[in-house]
Amino acid sequence: MTQCLWSATSSSSTACPRHTRRSFRPGAIYAQEFSRFCNLEREDLILADLADKYGMQINEVSADARAEMAKVAQPAVIKLVAKDIGQMPLTST
Repeated sequence: MTQCLWSATSSSSTACPRHTRRSFRPGAIYAQEFSRFCNLEREDLILADLADKYGMQINEVSADARAEMAKVAQPAVIKLVAKDIGQMPLTST
């Protein structure tokens, strides 16, 4: 059963029957979203604590700067991930 649960998120896994893998996916997605929500809240609390207790100044990155960083970083990350999983990245024509 442990192997079945561990392999449930892998679409290429044959350790669990397909219907079992399908039943785990919604729970895994919910858990991922809940974890992200908790981490965002925790991050806000940590930043507030750093500012209040230690006087740290927190600099926010603008939306334009984030978009520029993503534009520069995303192609390199896609290439690295594609290499890691053994697939060629899709290219736009």
